[in-house]
Amino acid sequence: MASLVDNFRRILARRFFLRSQSVECSIGVDLGSAFTKFVILQRKGPKVMLRNWGMEPILQHFEKEQVTHGQSAFPLKSLHVCWENKEIHKSSLGVSVSGPRVMIKRLEFPTMGEEDIREHLKWELDRYISPEMGEVLWDVHLSSSVPSNISNKTDALLVVGQKPWIESITSDFHQYHRKISFVDVDAFALANMVMVNYDAEEMRLLVHLGPNGMLLVLLWKGEVWSVREVPFSVEWYGDLVEQMRNVQRQYPDEYPSASVQILWEPFLDEISEQIRDAISEYSSFMNFSSLIAVVLSGGYAAVGGMDEKLSQKLRVPVRLLNPFNRIEVPVHIAQDPSFLSALPLLGVAVGVALRGGREA
Repeated sequence: MASLVDNFRRILARRFFLRSQSVECSIGVDLGSAFTKFVILQRKGPKVMLRNWGMEPILQHFEKEQVTHGQSAFPLKSLHVCWENKEIHKSSLGVSVSGPRVMIKRLEFPTMGEEDIREHLKWELDRYISPEMGEVLWDVHLSSSVPSNISNKTDALLVVGQKPWIESITSDFHQYHRKISFVDVDAFALANMVMVNYDAEEMRLLVHLGPNGMLLVLLWKGEVWSVREVPFSVEWYGDLVEQMRNVQRQYPDEYPSASVQILWEPFLDEISEQIRDAISEYSSFMNFSSLIAVVLSGGYAAVGGMDEKLSQKLRVPVRLLNPFNRIEVPVHIAQDPSFLSALPLLGVAVGVALRGGREA
């Protein structure tokens, strides 16, 4: 299993810029909680172009015990059809994982280097993770850029994933005769997506909204500085979001009914409260005068007008991210209603594919 460990230890992407050289296609796969999403990107010189994309629902009856029986929870048929193309078959394939089998924890150490931190974690890992995680693979991320007002202590992000689960994912892809080039996690994949599509030097609070809840990622100089994961307090938010999106698709000029608005306000209030708490926490070690915006991504952020509503509640700029802001999208895809509907869900897959193109 040495190769799998190596793949996971290359999980954290460093800051990068678009290269001018030509490389083959790169595939980014987001193994989400409700859908498996993928994008195939092609880079020609400094330009990046979307070549294909897809999305399939995940089996909702999947249980953890299925892993040991070699059963796959991840639908890969559409992706398999795409990579039957000889050129794409040879491309880089990256996968991003998330959910309860992945953990990101912020740690603080006395001033010390990455080698010393890794050695410490090698022997003391059990102090920082729950015994329920079982056998794990892990990595640690230290930022290469430090804001001027931060303390002299060394902050690190510990990233942990359940080893049997990650092994099961690699096995799923092997069934389709594909080898995973690297494993990523959503927070770092999203950072790659933001870094390429927007100015990397500025500080942003990324709020990724989906079925698992809220993923809040503080981005500074194109790097992940802190991560917070918060589950939603109720389970019916997904039905509410889907209902509102359906109404907006069918009747774009119609205002939501009074009953829907009554349900909508608690959802927005919960998101606003978590964003305020995150800003308050991060303000203790960062200078938030540099924060230019709160940015939204994920399927639960795709309701029209959410950015404006949250901006009013928070009194800070709130914007909805476009995963293809600086990526060329062919006309036949850009005009496809199914692509436009799925676009807010593709940010993680785009970030993984961008990393694959950089490492190819």
